[in-house]
Amino acid sequence: MKELFTGLFLIILLTAFCAFIHIHESSNSILAVYSPTKIGIDTNNNQSIDSNEIFCTDNIESFSLEPDIEFYKKYSSKFNLNNTEMMSLGYLAQEFAYNTLQNKKVTIKNISKITSECRFATIKINGINYN
Repeated sequence: MKELFTGLFLIILLTAFCAFIHIHESSNSILAVYSPTKIGIDTNNNQSIDSNEIFCTDNIESFSLEPDIEFYKKYSSKFNLNNTEMMSLGYLAQEFAYNTLQNKKVTIKNISKITSECRFATIKINGINYN
């Protein structure tokens, strides 16, 4: 009976260790935050960002430091903001994204489309959707 419990304990311990390894290996590190909706994720674990490792979040608009005239026109009239305030919000959004995402472990799911600029995917941080 003692051998049965010992064997069962070892099997449970091995299973827990394998689950930990699987979870750790399935996550990737964020190495660069280009904008709140565009981030560099190291998918091949070589500690550098290649052109196919730049991911964008789909269906999300955010204030950004990169000027987009159409975005500025749309939201400056909607929220009654001038260009300086729009740039300030872009800076705050960039700072928040950097502090929230930099060097975090994430999982990537459902790559929906690929463009020349980035790959669109669902990004999860600690099991919670970023987008």
